[in-house]
Amino acid sequence: MILELVARGLANKEIAHALGISVQGVKDHVSVLLTRFGATNRGELGGVAATRRLLGGFMIADDWLRFLFVDAPVPIAIVAGPQHRLVAFNRAYERAAGSDELLGLNYADVFPRRVSTPSLSDVHRAYATGARVVAEGAVLEPLPGDDENSGGIAVFLCERG
Repeated sequence: MILELVARGLANKEIAHALGISVQGVKDHVSVLLTRFGATNRGELGGVAATRRLLGGFMIADDWLRFLFVDAPVPIAIVAGPQHRLVAFNRAYERAAGSDELLGLNYADVFPRRVSTPSLSDVHRAYATGARVVAEGAVLEPLPGDDENSGGIAVFLCERG
């Protein structure tokens, strides 16, 4: 449960309040999760949660999770909510964006009017319809939310050949 709340971008204090535990308890759980999944920060931990959501229940060694998301050569990011806030991203996405200070930023602020990334209207369309959008240079895959609405979008940037 804490993994999912971290992936949604909640602060330790917010998670503590939601679960009725201490902030220190949340910090302890997050530290254990960082170690267990080999993540170096909350953004990478959010990526682990997103990978688990994308793949569903699976029988795979934890060291593969790191490759499937964090170390994957394809730029991958998870954006959440109608503002499309970045809640998780891998190293390849950091390189594509030209920054590692992306957590919590809105998609439009990370890639303003860049030709090689999907347009904000494509991201809006995937979020609003809950349907996969294949855009120029990307695939946008809606993620399930708590209700019938999308919980966010997995953004997979594609190499242009």
